[in-house]
Amino acid sequence: MALKDLIVDEKEMTEDVLQKTLEPYVHFSQEGKVLMNKDFRALPVRKQILVYLAAKKAWDLISGQKTGGYVSNSELQQTLNVPGGTLRPRIKEMRDGGFIVSREGRHTISDTAPDYILGGSSGEE
Repeated sequence: MALKDLIVDEKEMTEDVLQKTLEPYVHFSQEGKVLMNKDFRALPVRKQILVYLAAKKAWDLISGQKTGGYVSNSELQQTLNVPGGTLRPRIKEMRDGGFIVSREGRHTISDTAPDYILGGSSGEE
């Protein structure tokens, strides 16, 4: 293999990783609503948050929107049915660990988080 074989289309790579990450857990409605299956609901809260953020980022790519897939705490609480007292510490832990990027009170998945999700490490709740 030559060094030039390491060159990839970053957008295609991102889409491929997101598809592999999301396929077992979610689908989208025509309007972009994230439809979560029973396997998603069986995930630990940390992974539910990451998969949901990955789904929002994926829809951003699919739809051509340029929001970065950022999501508020209130959207995460309502959608995932997770109390704020559980959600906020998980967000902070994952932001400190480099899995989530936050800006102005909104969050998106980092580029390294899909590898964590695919790796199967569930962590503690």
